[in-house]
Amino acid sequence: MIEIRRKFRMSKGFKTVDPLDGYVFTPESNAHRFIVECVDLVDGQETVVPFEAGSTVHARFLKADHVTELVDGSLDTDGAAVVTLPAECYAVPGRFLLTILVTTGSTKICVFAGAGTVLEADSTDVNISSNTARSVDQKIAEIDNATDAAEAAVSQVNSAISAGSAKITEINQAAAAARASIPQDYTALSDSVGDLKSATENEIVFAGGNIIPLYGYDYQGKYLDANGVPQTGNAWAITAKVPLVVGETYTYSGISYTANNARCFFYSVSDDVVGNAFYLNTSGGEITVPENVSYARFTVCRTEGDTTTFSLSKKYGTLKNYVEIVSNDFSNVANGLYANNLYNSSGNVQGYLDDTATIVPGNAWRVTALIPVVPGFSYIYNGITMSVENRSNCFFYDTKGQPIVSTAFLPVANDYGVLNVPIGAYYVRFTLNNQAGDQNTFAIRLFVRQTECTSVVTVSPDGTKDYRTINEAYAYAYTIQSKEHPVTILIYPGTYNEVLECTPANDSPYVWGAYISFVGVNQKDVVWRNDSGLYKNSPLHTSNPCLIKNITFIATHDDDQTFESTYADYTADNQQNYGAYGLHLDDPSNRTDLTGEEYETIVEDCTIISKQHAAIGAGMRAGQTLIIRNCRLLMEIPDALRNAIDSTKGALLFHRILGTSDTFIQNLVVDTCNIETNMDKAIYTYGSGGGFKVDFIRNFVWSEIGGAANDIIRGPVSMITTKSYGNNVAALNKTTI
Repeated sequence: MIEIRRKFRMSKGFKTVDPLDGYVFTPESNAHRFIVECVDLVDGQETVVPFEAGSTVHARFLKADHVTELVDGSLDTDGAAVVTLPAECYAVPGRFLLTILVTTGSTKICVFAGAGTVLEADSTDVNISSNTARSVDQKIAEIDNATDAAEAAVSQVNSAISAGSAKITEINQAAAAARASIPQDYTALSDSVGDLKSATENEIVFAGGNIIPLYGYDYQGKYLDANGVPQTGNAWAITAKVPLVVGETYTYSGISYTANNARCFFYSVSDDVVGNAFYLNTSGGEITVPENVSYARFTVCRTEGDTTTFSLSKKYGTLKNYVEIVSNDFSNVANGLYANNLYNSSGNVQGYLDDTATIVPGNAWRVTALIPVVPGFSYIYNGITMSVENRSNCFFYDTKGQPIVSTAFLPVANDYGVLNVPIGAYYVRFTLNNQAGDQNTFAIRLFVRQTECTSVVTVSPDGTKDYRTINEAYAYAYTIQSKEHPVTILIYPGTYNEVLECTPANDSPYVWGAYISFVGVNQKDVVWRNDSGLYKNSPLHTSNPCLIKNITFIATHDDDQTFESTYADYTADNQQNYGAYGLHLDDPSNRTDLTGEEYETIVEDCTIISKQHAAIGAGMRAGQTLIIRNCRLLMEIPDALRNAIDSTKGALLFHRILGTSDTFIQNLVVDTCNIETNMDKAIYTYGSGGGFKVDFIRNFVWSEIGGAANDIIRGPVSMITTKSYGNNVAALNKTTI
């Protein structure tokens, strides 16, 4: 019997293993035994750390005929994983793939992976002898030596970092030189990442990211029927249980034949089918894992060779608009060419992060809340005036808020430091010195350049664009927008049932809000709605400098069956029951500290409908020109609400800015719109005077009760200027053309 010994370095967390062609086996029962020791670095020395007692050991031996043999192993007296190959593993000549896994509780770790060949019984080409074993040991030694060299290199980098800020420029220059050699095709770069997982997952993956070979096929000559139950069918094969992550997206390919049997079923942890079958197709595609799913099984056609070609890989987002800092020139930070500060001290807690990301009590320190970041992007930080070894640090976290990477040490950054976010990290958290006041001075911003940053963020509910929801797109767009670099969210066809609040509160650190526009690709097919009926839940609430175009907004109360019976008109204490606008263009803070700088908000080519209030509710802001152009505004109150609602509210409701001086410019332009209501008043306005001016140009205004009479306009008309003409209601015309 030939023994093959291997080390699994726990400190690596994961390791990709290349095929070792030295494993050439003759068809002899129990001819090879694999012994895998677990080792770790203790005080800088490699030390054997036995696998935990009670752990189970098993192997998967994928033969050349694509049948997987499951082999049970054990732990020896030294705590090493031991697997002896049975006769079945030598039954089929040809290439094989062997993986050995150790399971402790609910954690499964792949500790070995290797590929090789089983020879024909009468072959004389290869003579298995001690030389072969020595060649294998030699190759293992080469890999171990390479690993040791890599560890030494990492140690040197860590030493350079801990030496202080003097090394930062040198490290950045080295990193920039390395990045300069990376191809600029970031889609290909992203695809090459494959399915590498974070160290905390302790799983091994294969080159290319295909995870199917890791689990193999449990059933040959069977397929999953419409209920997810295996049935006999010689042309088909069913995979073993393939563990998947809820919410993640996986890509598949390699399907050449379907016949309606090539399908996937999701299963819960209790082996119950979750949802309906997902049918595979020959052009490949994506699978997003729904809630409550533990694993999946796939049926593929084995007679067409799909058991060999079928591939499933975890999908990572494309590194779009990847911007790296290539120098330490931060002169433009103060000029606004960088995004807003993402840090907010209100989320701080007392203490510091130790080397396991655990918060340790200590009044001299403060730990920030989790700060969202974008994988693969660069951030700048400043405001760290005092750094202490083993205290001033930060950790990156995954989507579930679990720590994955630590920077170990942050040097003083009164000027600016660089933080490059690794793939797989979606949050970061810092330890700040409280005694030095760093919790008050610290800032972190996404690094963007005016000429390099994206101007368009795309949304589609089918997952084919940058984001699935408008809120997600807005959250990202806000990190890169500025006055000098406005961002447009391009919305693709679909129904978006969501509420987005874009207006600043009284204590907001900014004045002008966000420079983010919302543009649909097709007014008819881009529907943004909310069905709660509540005043606070208009689909979109903004008064910022932006363009809103090609969107249908709908506000109903369809989700609340009691809304009509409990409705009450607006009072200051009862906004919950006040009806929602189709579009709310207002700043609720009534701020008095605005500068009056002039800007425009434009609503164009939109349909806006409300079933319980005005289609548009607009409150002017200082310096604002609000333009509503070529839109249809519909106030459609159902019969059950007609007696309860104030019939004079109007399909268009607007007012001047409240609580501030009349000296601010406030312009409203309503141009070529249809403004219609099935109630009494079509337009309602209040708060005239001062700098408030309104232009009505070529509009059609109609009330089901009052027709086009002058009295369908409620409120003062003194602010209407002589530019107003061409309207079907005479009260809105101040000149004749």
